[in-house]
Amino acid sequence: MSIVDSVIQELDGYFNGLASQNYLGSYIYQDWGQNTYIQGTWTSDFDKSSKKLNDSLDDKVYFAGETYNTHGITPNRGFYIIRGSVQSAILSGYEVVDQILE
Repeated sequence: MSIVDSVIQELDGYFNGLASQNYLGSYIYQDWGQNTYIQGTWTSDFDKSSKKLNDSLDDKVYFAGETYNTHGITPNRGFYIIRGSVQSAILSGYEVVDQILE
């Protein structure tokens, strides 16, 4: 079973079969690190992420990562956590856990 099939199956469990009903049967996988002209990618946006970007899907699927940091470049506990950094990804993970525990 491919990872895509596994994810679709898990999402079907959360959303009563709607994931497989709406899956078009194809996807694009890109290894940006292997692309000659890109060789990896990162975000460098200093603004806060939008509220919509951080919304969960029916409180069942949550998103975290370096672009999901809601603090932008404002200091957090005395440190600047800049979007696009590993620290931003970690902070967004904590924010998702707080969301789940609320």
